[in-house]
Amino acid sequence: MLKINCNSLQSANSELHLVFMKISKPNSSFIKQFTKKENVAFLLLLVVYVIFQYQKLLLDFWNDELYTMIHFIFVSPLTTVSDYHVPNNHIFFNLTAKFWTTISGIHSIHQLMDTPWKLRLLPFFFSVLSILFVWKTGKQFFNTQIALLAVGFFITCIPFLNYCLQIRGYG
Repeated sequence: MLKINCNSLQSANSELHLVFMKISKPNSSFIKQFTKKENVAFLLLLVVYVIFQYQKLLLDFWNDELYTMIHFIFVSPLTTVSDYHVPNNHIFFNLTAKFWTTISGIHSIHQLMDTPWKLRLLPFFFSVLSILFVWKTGKQFFNTQIALLAVGFFITCIPFLNYCLQIRGYG
């Protein structure tokens, strides 16, 4: 016959429970931060934003974007900073785009004509940073519910959706 000592079984059960609790608890505050319902909702809003913008990453360039690239991005940085013959020169953005194209190995507009997404990734990155800014600001000054609402309004705002991926200073 098999004899089981109840005390040792309870002791083993409680030790197993403690081990399981240690394993199941996130050790990092970063992991803890993203397990909250509000943060999961924020990540879902980011996914919605990416879905909204996916096809815009692939759009052909339009006239002002081509003008910006020809006259202010694929020129020397000195020209970018000093040429203001028309108010199309958004100097900071154009210098950032010049840096982006240089480190990406893109040296002419012809390399981008079939793959406009390579340059549109830069304003996409800035737009995600803007969304994070709205999220953090809403949480800091109000609460997570207001922050979620603000992000929801922001990512569905028509001007933001229309301009955020354009190769322009206001993008």
